[in-house]
Amino acid sequence: MDDSPLRRLSAELRNRIYELALHVPGRSGIKVRLGKRGAQVKNAPLALTKVCREIRADTVKMFYAVNSFTVYTKMFDEMEEEEGTDGPMDAAGAAEMPIDRTWSWFAQFGEKNARMAKRVIINLGTLDANEGNAGGWLTIAWGATTYLTSPSEDNPLFPTAGPAPAFSTITITFNIDPQPCHSGPKVPKPYVSYRFRRGSGEAATRRDLQRSLDLIMERVEMDEELTDEVCHWYDTVFVDWHKIIVRMVTEG
Repeated sequence: MDDSPLRRLSAELRNRIYELALHVPGRSGIKVRLGKRGAQVKNAPLALTKVCREIRADTVKMFYAVNSFTVYTKMFDEMEEEEGTDGPMDAAGAAEMPIDRTWSWFAQFGEKNARMAKRVIINLGTLDANEGNAGGWLTIAWGATTYLTSPSEDNPLFPTAGPAPAFSTITITFNIDPQPCHSGPKVPKPYVSYRFRRGSGEAATRRDLQRSLDLIMERVEMDEELTDEVCHWYDTVFVDWHKIIVRMVTEG
């Protein structure tokens, strides 16, 4: 790179160019989808890190520092696929595969890179919200999530010994698919999404959960196309769901 015009720029300006080239905008940032064939990352701008050895040394750390990473585990989705006649209990084993995939990806991610990462988000997928399976589904799913983010000899995120956890705080997010709309004609329904920090203390987690609830209910109030049946579901069944979620997350 000795003869490159880029080399003649100041380090500050050069780093700013690198940052603009490496950063992926948006809340989700770089999207990592975990499946049976491993991890698929389609929007990571890594070309700059492969130009030459010198530029790679300057940019590879910056790539992790300026980006958020959202890991789509599909935990809820796989549990639903494996549900049998005994309901959610049959699907408990299905949660183990997303955990193994997530750990494997973070092991490849590397501890040093993990410490530099701006933010890591674990997306659990979409949970079908009907009254019959609320407690069972959430108990199993949150138990798996707690295991995923708890100290363990096999856990590259939170090892039991050695250095401090690679991630001091991980954001957990998942979606809820409102079920009352499935029994009748298709009608508009607001997007239900929970997002909260894990590892930041119970008070901060409770604030995140309340913020998620406020945003959801605000969308319900503003959406004039929702039927009375759907609005009633949010005011009754969904409020009970929220209480279960808060209890699971803060006490789990």
